[in-house]
Amino acid sequence: MKSKSATQHKPSSAKTDTGSLTCRPPSKLEKCLMTFLGQGLKGVHTLDQQVASISHVKRMEATGKYWTSCLNTDVSTMKKKGIQVSSKFEPYQSAYGYVANFKRYWLADSKAALKAVKQVNLLRQKRKATTLQMEQIKGFLSPYLRKEKVSDC
Repeated sequence: MKSKSATQHKPSSAKTDTGSLTCRPPSKLEKCLMTFLGQGLKGVHTLDQQVASISHVKRMEATGKYWTSCLNTDVSTMKKKGIQVSSKFEPYQSAYGYVANFKRYWLADSKAALKAVKQVNLLRQKRKATTLQMEQIKGFLSPYLRKEKVSDC
């Protein structure tokens, strides 16, 4: 009989002491997509999502916030799911005067935002969590729809 390694184990729904099922925690992809949806056209900046230390990771995890050590890899994963992401370089100047360019990423348009919503709902269904409600979805899509309406004029 083959034994499963620890890396193959995926947490599953578990029963609480009252016997009800609880859902698994959100995946990194789900947290990433929710961050992108929540940020809207402002987008997600590399420096905002990276962690500085183990204690920083623990604080981010304790609050359920999305964090990453490689945002461009997470963006690549989104693109593989068919979610179009736009980006641009933004300069950052350190306290010592050093300048470096970091990327800011955002969902390209309302179609990309809708694909992100669908992916989040798929991930939530798989882990037996509540899917996004229509009001939330409208809130996520509205900045893109307003921008597209203005650009059509």
